[in-house]
Amino acid sequence: MRKRKIFIIVVVDIIILSFLLLASSTDLILKERLEKSDKITVLVDAVGSESDENFKMGLTKGAMDWNMDVNLSYITNYEDVEDIKALLQKEIDNGSAGLILNCKNKEMAEGILSVVPVGMPVILWNMDMEAPRVRGTVSGDRDKEISLLVQEIMDVRTEGQDVALIERHGSYPEVNFIHEELNNKLTEKGVQVRLVKIEELSSADTLVKGMAVQKKNILVSADFMVLKALAESCQESKIVLPLYGFGWGLSIRNCLEEGYVSGLVVQRSYEAGYFVLSKVARMVKKEDDGEELLIIESTLVTPSNMYKSDIETFIFPYT
Repeated sequence: MRKRKIFIIVVVDIIILSFLLLASSTDLILKERLEKSDKITVLVDAVGSESDENFKMGLTKGAMDWNMDVNLSYITNYEDVEDIKALLQKEIDNGSAGLILNCKNKEMAEGILSVVPVGMPVILWNMDMEAPRVRGTVSGDRDKEISLLVQEIMDVRTEGQDVALIERHGSYPEVNFIHEELNNKLTEKGVQVRLVKIEELSSADTLVKGMAVQKKNILVSADFMVLKALAESCQESKIVLPLYGFGWGLSIRNCLEEGYVSGLVVQRSYEAGYFVLSKVARMVKKEDDGEELLIIESTLVTPSNMYKSDIETFIFPYT
């Protein structure tokens, strides 16, 4: 009986010791799981949001690495300033500790920033503005990007070929700025440039067929949704036109592969998404309090170079 008691005690001790060893070996994992995630709010323009796929993937990877809880919302109407301010205030009331903002409308952006409390870090993505709460900005080099496209147009353009800049009525200011700069630089080089405005994206099909008849235009749009509509119209009608634009999305991948898009100016937006998330996470965790400006690299992606190793890192950085 005594031996049996000793055996039972030894077995129990072994079980307890095994449990303690297991607990200590998984201590870091348990701590990580139990650690409360900090909340981050991300507000981005819905206009052209399909061109931000890599940016959102970068955010997701950053959130995983930094154990952050990210809530992504879209700005769908620039007139809904009060609604967006109320949304952000609710996020703050629910514990949001930082804001990543991409808004191309100045009035909307100012309204959003007016809600941000003292001490809450704000990081801007592809925006050009200053505010007391802003602790970092990430953007492309627009001058370089415009120059890339101007050089490409000059390289492929034939004698007498004009450039048509396509935009929608009410396009956001960044589109207007890019088109104005393209107009100035191309005009200086002796190229005839004209601005074409469409009322609705559904007008893209009629425009494409009209341009195909004229056979003398290079089409360019800095509005990603206009570019996508033009590309899809070309693809559907089997019309190949010189068509260029800005941004990248998987929705336009087939059009580029098949030659219905001639070239895209693309940023390293995956790295940008990862950087802005990491920056705000470091500030929330009190590991970083310095202001920072990051200019990300851009390149021209064409059907002939899109699968070259140095270009693939721009458009498929997660593969």
